[in-house]
Order: sequence, then structure tokens, then C-alpha cells
Amino acid sequence: LIFNRLLPWERTVRPRFVIVGAGKQSRLLAQRIAAHGDEVILLDRNTDRLAAVEAMGLPFVEGDATDLDVWPTLEPELIRAVAVMLPDDEMDLEVSRLARTELGVQRVTARVQDVTLTQRFTDLGVRVVSPSLSPIVELEYLLLYPRAASLMADLEDEHDVAEVRLTCADLANRPLRDLDLPEGVMVVLVRRNGDVIYPRGDTQFQLGDRLTLLGSLTGARELVRHCQRLPEAV
Repeated sequence: LIFNRLLPWERTVRPRFVIVGAGKQSRLLAQRIAAHGDEVILLDRNTDRLAAVEAMGLPFVEGDATDLDVWPTLEPELIRAVAVMLPDDEMDLEVSRLARTELGVQRVTARVQDVTLTQRFTDLGVRVVSPSLSPIVELEYLLLYPRAASLMADLEDEHDVAEVRLTCADLANRPLRDLDLPEGVMVVLVRRNGDVIYPRGDTQFQLGDRLTLLGSLTGARELVRHCQRLPEAV
């Protein structure tokens, strides 16, 4: 993260990610987002975690995320997405509701411990991640796509997982084996019209597919940029 601390200075307006909660997993998530060059802020009323946050070089805002008066400090109009990771599901729900309905944040994701509460979050338009289901998802990867699962388990800082919508025609309607992808990058999942496809050499992508990529940071970012190119006008 780069902060302008000298005056006079010209402010650069950048969208930011806000992570509510500054526990260990929240800090690790913030660190990975910051590694992409994106701005990320941790929001928590528990100042006991401040030392750990500062040790990782991450910005921290003290405050109760359920209090609407706290959010102006974070400039809601610049918030790109919010991740809610508090230890209490009811608090997570309240923060999610505030972010979606009061602040108008479009992309809100919450960590929900009790899967029976999932519907209450999704009714708000909030995406849900459930730790209780994550081992099932990991086993699914191991059983159905062992090579990708092995790589994901061994991810280091210089590797990345990304999802992108395919809008460039040169990668569509051709077998995967014939595509010139960046070295060290794999397409591990394809989501199409609600279906999940595990691609093989003869798999052909279609415009509008959502591709899950796995590989080096530079290679994954290069492929994301390529996939998002708009079709050339005829």
C-alpha cells in the first residue's frame, strides 16, 4: 500500500476493499489483496489486534461496523467490495444489511458459521462463505480435479487464483489444448449458465463463460486482462 503523507500532495482516488474484523484470517486476506496492489482497510472495534495489523503494514480503522456513523471515515463511495468476517453471525448479518441497504455497496461477502442462516444473507444480495462447508469443497477439488487441488494447497505469495468473464473472441470456440495461455497458468473451472465444467484438452470456451484461473501472479493477471478484452468491431 502506498499512502501520500507529504504536503502539498495530489490525491489519487482509488476504489478500496474493506474487511470487517481484524482476526487472523481477516489479516491474511487483507495481505493477499494488498499483494495485488489494491487498497484494503481493516475495520474492527477490537484494538487488541492493532499491533498485529500494524506488523503486517496494513491500514486499520477502529470502530463498530454496525454503527452507520463509523462508515463516512471509509468514504463509502470509494468502496469496491466489503468482506464481513466477525465472530458472530448476527453481527455479520447486521453489518451486511447496513453495507447493502444503507451504503449501497454492491459486492458484499460474509463468512457465516451457521449454514441455516445462509438464506437471510442471500436475501440481502450477500454472497456467503461457510467454513463448515469448505472441507467439502476442498474434497471435491481433490476428487474431481486433483492436479488443480494440489496446486491450490501449495499456493505461495507469487501465485494466485482468479475468476474472469470471457469477452475476447480469440479464446472462444477452440479446444483448450490449442490455446496459447501464459506459461504456468491453468483454467481449472468453467461456469456456464449455472453449470460447472472441469475443462479438459478438448473443452471449448464460449463468450460469457466465467473462468477460474490458477497460476503465477503475473501469468494470471496477464490472462485476466486478455480474457476481458472486448470483441473488435466488425
